[in-house]
Amino acid sequence: MIAGNRNLGFTLLELLIAMAILAILASVAAPSFIKQIQQDRLTTHANQLQAVYRLARSEAVRREQQVSLVVEDSDWVVKTNENGQLTEVGRFSIKHSSIEVALADQVVRESGEVLETNNILITDNITDTQDYRLCVLVSGQSWLAEAEQNCS
Repeated sequence: MIAGNRNLGFTLLELLIAMAILAILASVAAPSFIKQIQQDRLTTHANQLQAVYRLARSEAVRREQQVSLVVEDSDWVVKTNENGQLTEVGRFSIKHSSIEVALADQVVRESGEVLETNNILITDNITDTQDYRLCVLVSGQSWLAEAEQNCS
């Protein structure tokens, strides 16, 4: 026999201890990770909603004619009149069942202005996440605000 011959590797006990430590760390990190995913989902929907509104405003100014934002099912559809035909230019769709958006029909004038001030709540009804509000002024200016903030 050769003296000093050691087995290289891990014992079963060392492996079990390492797995237990890993499980504890994962259980601590999981709730934070889930909350981050929920918040990112809500933020993405809010940004997409604002992008569709800005598309409608841009199309109204570019085409020098009114553009309608019409609620169809749970979508917000950008429609323009081309030769007497309503044509879809863009669409906002809610991609997750937990997200709720209080959509309303809207008309954007050729100047980029809207007929009335509007604020649209984007929520997932989870208290841990920050809900948003799309604020639209009569001038056509829009921005995203936290749901608790006032649009004026």
